[in-house]
Amino acid sequence: MKVERAHEDGDLSVDKLYDILDLVQVACYGIRSAINARASINSMLPPDLIINIFGLVPCYIFDDDDIQAPCGPYSLKDTRALLPIALVCKLWRSLVFNTPTLWTSLSDATRTLAKYIRGPLQISRLPITCVGAGPLYVGAEVRDLNSQSAMTSAFFEEHGDRIEELHVRLRIEQLNAALPAGEDEEPLHPTISFSPASLRRLSMYGFVRNDGDGWRDRSLFGGSHLNLSSLLMWNIPFFPTNVIRPSLTRLIVYNVSVLRNCEGRGAIPVRNLLRFLSGNVALELVYLHGIAAAQDTDLEPLPVVSMPCLRKLSITFSQSIYQVLSHLRLPDTCLVRLREDRMVSLLYGALESAIAFLGWEGTKAHVVLGVDPERYQDERHRESASLQVINRAAGGLRIDLTGRFLGPIPDLDFSQLIRSLLSTRPFATVEELWLSGWRVAELLSGRRSPISPLSEVTTLHVLNLESFDRAEMLWPNPASGEITMDNLPKLSCLHYRLPHSEHPSEHPSDNKLLALLEARARANHPVSRLFISTRPPSSKRSSTDYDPERGATIIGMLRAFGVEVEVGEDLHDRPEFAWWNVVPHECTAKEGVHMWWPLWVEGGISADSWYLFTSWP
Repeated sequence: MKVERAHEDGDLSVDKLYDILDLVQVACYGIRSAINARASINSMLPPDLIINIFGLVPCYIFDDDDIQAPCGPYSLKDTRALLPIALVCKLWRSLVFNTPTLWTSLSDATRTLAKYIRGPLQISRLPITCVGAGPLYVGAEVRDLNSQSAMTSAFFEEHGDRIEELHVRLRIEQLNAALPAGEDEEPLHPTISFSPASLRRLSMYGFVRNDGDGWRDRSLFGGSHLNLSSLLMWNIPFFPTNVIRPSLTRLIVYNVSVLRNCEGRGAIPVRNLLRFLSGNVALELVYLHGIAAAQDTDLEPLPVVSMPCLRKLSITFSQSIYQVLSHLRLPDTCLVRLREDRMVSLLYGALESAIAFLGWEGTKAHVVLGVDPERYQDERHRESASLQVINRAAGGLRIDLTGRFLGPIPDLDFSQLIRSLLSTRPFATVEELWLSGWRVAELLSGRRSPISPLSEVTTLHVLNLESFDRAEMLWPNPASGEITMDNLPKLSCLHYRLPHSEHPSEHPSDNKLLALLEARARANHPVSRLFISTRPPSSKRSSTDYDPERGATIIGMLRAFGVEVEVGEDLHDRPEFAWWNVVPHECTAKEGVHMWWPLWVEGGISADSWYLFTSWP
C-alpha cells in the first residue's frame, strides 16, 4: 500500500517502486546478518545489491554517448539525482555518502577551452565491496584547480598505482599558432606521468592542431608497458607508442576537427592508424572517425594488418575507407559498420571498392530507403538509407547514409547509388532480401538501371509498396516476355505487406499482384509461395468495409496459379518473417528508420550498466 501511495505522490513507476521494495528487503536481511556476525554492515551487503541500488539513479544521455559509452563511465549531470535513493533508508544513505572507497578513476578537467569555466578535478571511486563486480562509479569532487599543486601530486604518489580508470583532458594553448621549429606539443599533463601498474581503462580528450603536420606519435607514462583493456583517444593528435599487452580489446579513435571530405588538417593519418593496429592485434572492438587518406606523394606502401580477433569495426568513412579496409584482414565473423553523415558524391566510388574488397558472400540483406515524410517534413531528411547484410559465417556489414545535414546533392541520384551498392558484393549474392522505407518503389522501378546481378534472391520481402505496377524489376522483360538476370530469376517466395488495408480484397494492387504472378508463371519462373501481411482491424489506417467473399475469391485466384498463399495480420512481425529476428541485432535497425537505431556499441546504456558522475560548477 505504501508503494502504491508513493506512486500516486511521486514520479516513480509502480514497477520501479516494487524494485526498491525488493532491494530494501534484501538490505534488511544483510543488516541482520551483519549484526549477528558483528561485522560492518557495508561489508556484508552483496555487491549485486549495491549495484542494483545505484542502478535506480537515472541515466543521462549525451550527444557523444555513442563514443563515450564504450569506455564509460561518464556523467551524472546533477548530484541531486542521488537524493531519492539516499532517502529510502538510513542504510542506503550510508551507501551513497559514506561507503569506504578505493580510488580507481580520475578525470582531470582543470584546463578548458573557455578560461572562465573552472572545472574541478574529477575523481570517481568504487565502493570497495564492489570492485570487479560491475560498472558502478560514484563521483567525488576535489576542488583543486591547480594541476601542479601539492594536493594533486600527493594524490598520484599515494594512489597512482591503484588507479584502474583514467580520464585526461589535454589542450593546446593556441590552436592556430604554430610552435617554434623543433618543439613538440605542450608537455603532457602530470596525470599521465605516474606508474600505471593497475591502469585498465584510459580515455584522453583534447584538441588537434590545425596545421597538417600536427600528428606526432608519442609515449605515455614514461614509456611504461601498459595493461589496458580499453583506450579512447578523442581529438588527440597522437597514438601512444607504449607497448600495450594483448589485454587491449576495445579502441575508440575519434577526431572531429576535419573538413567535409575528411582530408582536412588534423585528421587521423591512415598510416599511423595501421601502424598502431598492427601492434594491437588482440583488439575485438574498434570505432574510428575522421581518418585521412595517404597522399599520392607518399610512396611507401601501407602495412597490411591482420585482425583475427576483431568482432566489431565501426568507421565513419571518408576517401580513406578503401585504404583502411583494403589493408585490414578481417575474420568472416566480424561485424562491420560504415556510416557517413555528409553527402559527398566522390566518396561513393571508394565505398563500392571497399566493400567489394571484403570478398564476402552475403546471404541475407535488408535495405531501408527513405524516411517517413509525415514524420520528417524537411526534404533533406528523405535522402537517407541503410543497408545491412550478413554472410555465411554470421559476420555482417551495415552501411548508413544520410543527407540530413547538407541536403540532396544535385549531381547524385541517391536511389541509383543504393542500386549500385546492391549490385556490389556482398549484397549481390544475397538469397533473402527485405526492402522497406518510403522510397522502395524507386529501387524496383524499371525506369532506372537494374539492380544487377541480384540473381540469387529466392525470397523477397516488400514491406512498403503501394502497387506492383511500379515494380518493373519483378516483371518479365517487356520486349522478350522472359525473365532475365535483372528480373530476380530464382524468386520463389514473395512476402508483401499491404500498406493500408486489412485484406487483399480491399486494395487496388490486387489485380497487379495477380498479373505479376501470372506473368512470371507464363515465363516459367513461377512464385510458389506468397505471404500477405495485413494490418489488424484496430489499425487507424485499416479499412472498415471488409468483404469476406471478395477476399476468398482473390485468395482462390492466387492459388489457381499453384501458389501457396497465407494471409495474416502483421506477418512481418513473426519470427520467420521479421528481418530483426533473422539478421543479427548488431546489423539491424529495429526501428526501421536508421537515424534512430540503437547504439552499436558494447557498454552502452543497458540493464546491467549505470553511469554516475558528479556535476561541475
